[in-house]
Amino acid sequence: MPVYETAAPDAAFHMYDLTGSGKLLVENVPKALGYAGITVDLATIADELGEEFHPAASLTLEQFTKLVNQITAKEIADPDTELKEAFADLADGADTVSARSLVHVMGTIGEPLPVDRLELLLSQKGLSLDANLTEAQFISLLKA
Repeated sequence: MPVYETAAPDAAFHMYDLTGSGKLLVENVPKALGYAGITVDLATIADELGEEFHPAASLTLEQFTKLVNQITAKEIADPDTELKEAFADLADGADTVSARSLVHVMGTIGEPLPVDRLELLLSQKGLSLDANLTEAQFISLLKA
Protein backbone atom coordinates (compact mmCIF):
# COMPACT_ATOMS: atom_id res chain seq x y z
CA MET A 1 0.00 0.00 0.00
CA PRO A 2 1.46 3.38 -0.98
CA VAL A 3 2.52 5.87 1.65
CA TYR A 4 0.80 9.24 1.30
CA GLU A 5 2.83 12.31 2.24
CA THR A 6 -0.03 14.57 3.28
CA ALA A 7 -3.38 12.83 3.62
CA ALA A 8 -4.91 9.48 2.82
CA PRO A 9 -7.09 9.39 -0.30
CA ASP A 10 -10.33 9.19 1.69
CA ALA A 11 -9.47 12.30 3.73
CA ALA A 12 -8.51 14.17 0.56
CA PHE A 13 -11.69 13.02 -1.17
CA HIS A 14 -13.96 14.17 1.65
CA MET A 15 -12.13 17.49 2.00
CA TYR A 16 -13.02 18.38 -1.62
CA ASP A 17 -16.42 16.68 -1.88
CA LEU A 18 -17.89 20.12 -1.36
CA THR A 19 -21.50 19.06 -1.77
CA GLY A 20 -21.23 16.01 0.48
CA SER A 21 -22.72 13.92 -2.34
CA GLY A 22 -20.06 11.22 -2.21
CA LYS A 23 -18.83 12.38 -5.61
CA LEU A 24 -15.84 14.52 -6.38
CA LEU A 25 -16.15 16.89 -9.33
CA VAL A 26 -13.31 16.53 -11.85
CA GLU A 27 -12.47 20.22 -11.38
CA ASN A 28 -11.69 19.47 -7.71
CA VAL A 29 -9.59 16.36 -8.38
CA PRO A 30 -6.24 18.23 -8.76
CA LYS A 31 -6.86 20.00 -5.43
CA ALA A 32 -7.76 16.75 -3.68
CA LEU A 33 -4.70 15.04 -5.15
CA GLY A 34 -2.58 17.93 -3.92
CA TYR A 35 -4.05 17.47 -0.45
CA ALA A 36 -2.98 13.82 -0.72
CA GLY A 37 0.55 14.94 -1.58
CA ILE A 38 0.34 14.35 -5.34
CA THR A 39 0.92 17.18 -7.79
CA VAL A 40 -0.35 16.47 -11.30
CA ASP A 41 -2.06 18.51 -13.96
CA LEU A 42 -5.49 17.96 -15.48
CA ALA A 43 -3.94 16.38 -18.60
CA THR A 44 -2.33 13.63 -16.48
CA ILE A 45 -5.63 13.04 -14.71
CA ALA A 46 -7.39 12.80 -18.08
CA ASP A 47 -4.80 10.26 -19.27
CA GLU A 48 -5.28 8.15 -16.14
CA LEU A 49 -9.08 8.26 -16.25
CA GLY A 50 -9.32 7.66 -19.99
CA GLU A 51 -12.95 7.44 -21.13
CA GLU A 52 -14.22 8.27 -17.64
CA PHE A 53 -12.81 11.79 -17.97
CA HIS A 54 -14.87 14.74 -19.14
CA PRO A 55 -15.28 18.22 -17.62
CA ALA A 56 -18.65 17.48 -16.02
CA ALA A 57 -17.58 14.08 -14.64
CA SER A 58 -17.39 13.21 -10.99
CA LEU A 59 -15.55 10.43 -9.18
CA THR A 60 -16.65 8.18 -6.37
CA LEU A 61 -14.27 7.52 -3.47
CA GLU A 62 -13.41 4.15 -5.03
CA GLN A 63 -12.53 5.78 -8.38
CA PHE A 64 -10.51 8.50 -6.66
CA THR A 65 -8.57 5.96 -4.58
CA LYS A 66 -7.87 3.95 -7.74
CA LEU A 67 -6.59 7.12 -9.43
CA VAL A 68 -4.31 7.93 -6.48
CA ASN A 69 -2.90 4.40 -6.54
CA GLN A 70 -2.31 4.50 -10.31
CA ILE A 71 -0.44 7.79 -10.13
CA THR A 72 1.54 6.71 -7.06
CA ALA A 73 2.47 3.38 -8.67
CA LYS A 74 3.87 5.20 -11.70
CA GLU A 75 5.92 7.49 -9.47
CA ILE A 76 7.30 4.48 -7.59
CA ALA A 77 8.02 2.64 -10.84
CA ASP A 78 10.06 5.59 -12.15
CA PRO A 79 11.85 7.31 -9.27
CA ASP A 80 13.42 9.77 -11.72
CA THR A 81 10.06 11.31 -12.63
CA GLU A 82 10.74 14.56 -10.75
CA LEU A 83 14.20 14.89 -12.33
CA LYS A 84 12.81 14.19 -15.81
CA GLU A 85 10.16 16.86 -15.28
CA ALA A 86 12.82 19.33 -14.11
CA PHE A 87 14.88 18.56 -17.24
CA ALA A 88 11.84 19.00 -19.49
CA ASP A 89 11.00 22.33 -17.85
CA LEU A 90 14.54 23.61 -18.29
CA ALA A 91 14.99 22.20 -21.79
CA ASP A 92 11.74 23.75 -23.01
CA GLY A 93 11.63 21.46 -26.03
CA ALA A 94 15.40 21.26 -26.57
CA ASP A 95 17.45 18.06 -26.26
CA THR A 96 19.94 19.54 -23.79
CA VAL A 97 20.22 22.02 -20.92
CA SER A 98 23.18 24.05 -19.73
CA ALA A 99 25.22 22.64 -16.89
CA ARG A 100 24.85 25.98 -15.08
CA SER A 101 21.11 25.37 -14.82
CA LEU A 102 21.82 22.68 -12.22
CA VAL A 103 22.52 25.41 -9.68
CA HIS A 104 18.98 26.73 -10.14
CA VAL A 105 17.38 23.26 -10.14
CA MET A 106 19.04 22.22 -6.93
CA GLY A 107 18.00 25.47 -5.28
CA THR A 108 14.35 24.84 -6.16
CA ILE A 109 14.46 21.19 -5.07
CA GLY A 110 15.69 22.33 -1.69
CA GLU A 111 19.32 21.24 -1.79
CA PRO A 112 21.40 24.26 -2.84
CA LEU A 113 24.37 23.36 -5.01
CA PRO A 114 27.30 25.78 -4.81
CA VAL A 115 29.02 26.46 -8.13
CA ASP A 116 32.34 25.03 -6.90
CA ARG A 117 30.62 21.73 -5.96
CA LEU A 118 28.94 21.65 -9.37
CA GLU A 119 32.28 22.24 -11.07
CA LEU A 120 33.74 19.29 -9.14
CA LEU A 121 30.83 17.02 -10.10
CA LEU A 122 31.10 18.06 -13.72
CA SER A 123 34.88 17.60 -13.84
CA GLN A 124 34.47 14.05 -12.49
CA LYS A 125 32.33 13.36 -15.57
CA GLY A 126 34.72 15.15 -17.92
CA LEU A 127 32.38 18.14 -18.31
CA SER A 128 32.53 21.87 -17.57
CA LEU A 129 30.06 24.58 -16.57
CA ASP A 130 29.76 25.46 -20.25
CA ALA A 131 28.59 21.96 -21.19
CA ASN A 132 25.17 21.15 -22.54
CA LEU A 133 23.74 18.13 -20.76
CA THR A 134 21.47 15.43 -22.10
CA GLU A 135 18.63 14.21 -19.92
CA ALA A 136 20.68 11.15 -18.86
CA GLN A 137 23.69 13.32 -17.90
CA PHE A 138 21.41 15.76 -16.07
CA ILE A 139 19.81 12.97 -14.00
CA SER A 140 23.14 11.28 -13.35
CA LEU A 141 24.65 14.50 -12.00
CA LEU A 142 21.68 15.29 -9.78
CA LYS A 143 21.75 11.80 -8.31
CA ALA A 144 25.50 11.98 -7.61
